[in-house]
Amino acid sequence: MKHIFFLILTTLALFGCGTNDKSDNTALLCYVRYDEALSTAKAEATLQNIDTKTAEEIPGGIRYQGTEMKLTPIIGMTYNYEYAAKFLTDHVFEWRDAEKNKKTFTLKIDPIKSFSLAGEMVSLSHSNVLSWEGSGLGKGETLVFMWENQEAGLTVPMEVSTTNNQPKIELPATKLKELSPGNWTLYLVRKKLVKDKVDGLAVNGISEFYTKPIKISMTD
Repeated sequence: MKHIFFLILTTLALFGCGTNDKSDNTALLCYVRYDEALSTAKAEATLQNIDTKTAEEIPGGIRYQGTEMKLTPIIGMTYNYEYAAKFLTDHVFEWRDAEKNKKTFTLKIDPIKSFSLAGEMVSLSHSNVLSWEGSGLGKGETLVFMWENQEAGLTVPMEVSTTNNQPKIELPATKLKELSPGNWTLYLVRKKLVKDKVDGLAVNGISEFYTKPIKISMTD
């Protein structure tokens, strides 16, 4: 469920990231997701025509971490690569321009090594603080709480952000009220959006880090 949910969100986000620079009518859209529970990495890349909002084939193709990406025209001309992997901070995309000059763009992922909410039991009537091991959220970053209750067949996403630059964030009671008493699992998705230019080419990137899930008991 989680992969389908975020694939839709990511596709919408990527194709919504345009540029105001009219001197170039293309933008390279890059996406990387690392799933800690499965120890897998997935990368996608699309060259988009800004004027027509359509995808174009990249002359000579594109490589990710030194490996040629596969062209799968499911949503336009999208290149992808998925593999079992240990966590890496840097994820490098490589391609060549019309003059065969090599170009690179690096997406960085900041991990969340462990996390917890305050208290053994979480009350739906009071705010709570989530803390984690790792860096605080930076510019362009958000944190998505993915709550799942298998017994009730429920999946509840909550997206939050903060500017305190600390590895913790308050979850208000108004958010927790969206849940119900019972046994839940929670995993986090750390999302980051970056915009850059590589020799005049607009490059927009989204990285996502999926944590392992933890179990949480909810009370009124």
